[in-house]
Amino acid sequence: MDSILPFIIALVVFKVVLLFAAYLAFRLTDDRHERAHLLAAYDTPTERMLAERRAELLLSEMLTDQERAQLRQYGYLDVHSPSLPQRVYRVPRRPGKIQVLDDGRLVMSLCVQPTSVVPDADVLLMHKLMIEGNEAEYLSVANRF
Repeated sequence: MDSILPFIIALVVFKVVLLFAAYLAFRLTDDRHERAHLLAAYDTPTERMLAERRAELLLSEMLTDQERAQLRQYGYLDVHSPSLPQRVYRVPRRPGKIQVLDDGRLVMSLCVQPTSVVPDADVLLMHKLMIEGNEAEYLSVANRF
C-alpha cells in the first residue's frame, strides 16, 4: 500500500493541475466563439471538417445567387427586414455583431449566439432564417449594443 500512495498522490496532483490549466484557458479567452471551441475539444478534426462542409453546402443551397455573390465579395450578408422596408440586417460571414441599418445608417448592433458549438455557416443561416421567419422573436432574444 505504501508503494502505491505516491502514485495516487501524483495522479491527483496531475488532474488538479490539468483542471486548473483548462480553467485558466477558458477564463483568459475573451471571445465567446473561441470559448465555445475550447468546450468542444472532444470533437475530432475530421468531425469538425465534415460539419463545416455540410454547413457550407446548406448555406449555399439556401442563398440566392445574388446573396452568395455579396457574401463572397464583401464578407457579409444583407438580410432585409420583413416588417420595416428601410431596415437591413448586415450579418458578417464570421462571428461578430450584426449591424442594423435604417436607410443605410447604423442604428444599433446585435448579438445572438447559439447555445452550442455549430459551424459559422450555420450561424449565418440561423440569423437569416430567424430574421426572415420571426423578426420580433429575433429582436427579443438579441443583445443590443
